[in-house]
Amino acid sequence: FVIVATAQSSSTAVPVRPTPSSRTIMATQVEYSKTNQNGGEDRDGTHIKLVKDDPTTTVASATTPTTPTDDDHDGNANKDEDVTMASSSSSSRSTSTALATTVSIIGYILRIAILDIPLALLFASYVACCCVQFIGHEYLIPQINLMIFQDAGRPFTDLTYYHRTCTEKDITATQPEELYIPLDATAAEVEDRMLKHGVSIFQNILSEETASGLREFIIEQNQIQDGWYVINNQNRYSWGIDISMHPLFHQAFKEMSQNEQFITSIQKVVGPNPAIIEFTAITSTYGAKDQHDHQDVVPEANGAKFARTFIPSYSFFMPLQDTTYDMGATHVCPGSHLCSTNCNVYCADHSLPVSGYGNSTWPRGSGALVNQQTTHKGMAHKDPNGPDRVVLIATFAPRPQTHRGLETRQIGWGGSYSMTWTHWGNTLYDFIHADERMTRPQLLMRTLGLSKGGGYTWVTQASTRIANGDNGYTEEALEDFLEDDGLLFWPQSWQAEIDGPYDDGWERFAIGTVELSKQGLKKLNVMALLAYFALVAGAAYMMGHDRQHIVQTVVRYGKRSMFINGAIVLVALWLLKSVKQSNWARNIKSAKAYRLPTLQPYLDDENPATLPREDDILLTNHYASERFASFTRVVDVAHPGNRQWKELVKTYASGYGSLPTSMQVELSASIMRWGNETGRFLKPNAVRQWSEILEVDELIEASHKELTLASSAFNEAMIRQLDSLDADLVYDRWHDTAMNKRHIAKHVSSLRRKLFPTLRSMQKKTKQSGNANTVTTSTTIAGVVVASLDLFAPASFLLPINIPSTSNALNRSPSQLILGQRDTSRVPPYPAAWVEETDLVEVKYKCKFEEWYRAILVEVQCADMRMTVQYLDGEEGTVDPSCVRKFEPFRYGEQVQVRADEKPDEWIPATFVRSIDGPYGDFESETSVVQSEERGMLKVLPPNIRRMYIESDDDDDDDD
Repeated sequence: FVIVATAQSSSTAVPVRPTPSSRTIMATQVEYSKTNQNGGEDRDGTHIKLVKDDPTTTVASATTPTTPTDDDHDGNANKDEDVTMASSSSSSRSTSTALATTVSIIGYILRIAILDIPLALLFASYVACCCVQFIGHEYLIPQINLMIFQDAGRPFTDLTYYHRTCTEKDITATQPEELYIPLDATAAEVEDRMLKHGVSIFQNILSEETASGLREFIIEQNQIQDGWYVINNQNRYSWGIDISMHPLFHQAFKEMSQNEQFITSIQKVVGPNPAIIEFTAITSTYGAKDQHDHQDVVPEANGAKFARTFIPSYSFFMPLQDTTYDMGATHVCPGSHLCSTNCNVYCADHSLPVSGYGNSTWPRGSGALVNQQTTHKGMAHKDPNGPDRVVLIATFAPRPQTHRGLETRQIGWGGSYSMTWTHWGNTLYDFIHADERMTRPQLLMRTLGLSKGGGYTWVTQASTRIANGDNGYTEEALEDFLEDDGLLFWPQSWQAEIDGPYDDGWERFAIGTVELSKQGLKKLNVMALLAYFALVAGAAYMMGHDRQHIVQTVVRYGKRSMFINGAIVLVALWLLKSVKQSNWARNIKSAKAYRLPTLQPYLDDENPATLPREDDILLTNHYASERFASFTRVVDVAHPGNRQWKELVKTYASGYGSLPTSMQVELSASIMRWGNETGRFLKPNAVRQWSEILEVDELIEASHKELTLASSAFNEAMIRQLDSLDADLVYDRWHDTAMNKRHIAKHVSSLRRKLFPTLRSMQKKTKQSGNANTVTTSTTIAGVVVASLDLFAPASFLLPINIPSTSNALNRSPSQLILGQRDTSRVPPYPAAWVEETDLVEVKYKCKFEEWYRAILVEVQCADMRMTVQYLDGEEGTVDPSCVRKFEPFRYGEQVQVRADEKPDEWIPATFVRSIDGPYGDFESETSVVQSEERGMLKVLPPNIRRMYIESDDDDDDDD
């Protein structure tokens, strides 16, 4: 209602703006005239009307006499009084209107804050829980299953190297000074050092002020923060650092980025803008004990053996004070980053302190970049007068390809990955620009994978560790977690109760907790909505509204709630659609992510596998992808056989491109022959095990490729790029597409042939042109003149190795090049060194007894360097190579043991006489004739004759 006062003498009314709270209550206009006791007009003649509020018309009109009465003897005075009264009334109305508007706005805000927002948040929580359940069922659980490694048998199918046993001869540095990077070293030189030693020490990374300030802060926080476990934990402190805890943490990364040598080198080694997967500090106080030699990621699941399944990672240790030997400077074992076993034996005597010996120090503000596969240890702090040793640690890894490619790799096992959970999903760039990039809520969204980031999200790393029972997610860790009441911030009634077994307990706990939370939130939403509508209806009733109006009010508020909740559902559906269309989700649904392509059918008579050795030359494309950064060359630099061969090739590669075809064949054949005299050329077979290359053409072409690559930087860049494309066609997202099979692979192969033709094609072209004896002094590759050379010197001066006498080496038989049939003058380094699958071997039964039984080598496993054999009586077993040797035919007069058919468990001594070929011409059907003192002449089948173990002069390698 609007109250309008109209002066009697006024002929017009002053319009009054209706307040927002004005409502129509009466259907007709009610006029009220204030009268005196005699029923006459009011003393001042003013009429007060109660009018219907209509915003489309003038609020009110005054009804006043047009002429003054006789009784109004003081008309002018009354008129002045009326004007003053009207003015006062207008001011009062304006004040009332403003007050009503303010109250209305405040009420509106309170309704939103007290009712709408809590209801919306509660419903959004329920919808979010439903989305998490959907994503978990459709993507996260399948992702965990795809990440399972050991239990899925993948150590035997995903191998890219082998289970290498190292010794002291694999040490690559003998003095700490060899590990320090000169201040003028280039990124390429740093890369070579990292690939060779597995560790490099940078200088002048942090300023003195930054290092000292961080040290003081960390020592202060050691007594406050909850500590994390480290090896030999007593007198050592470690905890997760939040970069926002202190400005100097941000400053430390700023100073890293300002060191040009470091920032270019780290990206050359790891890859552009690497992900950060660990950020912590370790403090050692006086009394801390020696740690044992260890690798931060275990050999059973790391990038050294499984380059396509696990990422390499590199920890950067930065001392925040000058650190002496007695303060426990870190010890490293250079050259151990491709080793799988025995490092804890020889590294104890050959590891190097990064501080040096005596009074030398590991300078404050420097940094040691250590491959997490390199064996190292923290030493005891035994200087009672020395300060606490504080080391700041950041660990770098190649960025995942989940957003723009196919990611088959996951983080390695065994790492502590000490980092507060909110910092997962970030890269080096994010840490450098933490003031802009690592603020909430974008930090949490990147951590959970809700926004695109460059690092490994918390969800991804947790999935990996849950799938494989890694550190922090073991069965024991789950038991402790449940005993400590699980998620402390979550209602206990909404957390799943898990009873053993705990092998998949983390998954069951997560699934159960989400389901219980969804049911709990559903009940809360129902109760909240009922309370909300009851409150609305009660308020309308209290205001005196009738039933129809109450129903209308409830319906109106219900529509409002439906609109808000509908908007939330639409946003959720949009997010789910975005997830479904993401590259990550598509790769999960197609089962390509975190898995290598399916193996081809295996043929026993094609490329039989053998166990590699350090002197073998491994020719593989497993590491060739460009996104592997420096790891594309790790085998060529860190595997001894490849390193020696590459050094030889580099020595004689200068000018190779300008040689005539005939001399290129000669040189390639000589390089190939040298390799076969020192070891074997091996390549991966169809099941990713190593098999020997015996085809002459293939070996000479391999030598030709290496000589071409080493002859110029241009050739190297082009060939590595082509190798990367070939590797991506096999292992990336396009590997099973029709476009790849029909077009891309053929195009890349055609491009390679045009840029770098094979020796076979070059030789054929030379013969067709009739210029077989033409000698040129330069050659052009891809339009670029590569080199020129005086070719009139005798060929023997080019390479001090026996070169075949004819230039037509590709047309020679394997026997002419000592290939195909191995040179019998060569002696294997140990009896089983050169045996291959399908070979007839002799085996010490279960490696426990002294007798040697004939068996067929069924399978070799380079993942654990074991052999599976089938004895001639049908029994199978897995044994160590030290218990296997190549079978040599029995010799006349040799002492053996035979088993009579009537007594299968009784073996009697006998003398071997001769062998009689069987009807099928194979060893399984042959018959051995022996002379026994007890039985005389006997004929026995292969399963019934065996050798006794006799220590020989040839077998002195201690492998038995």
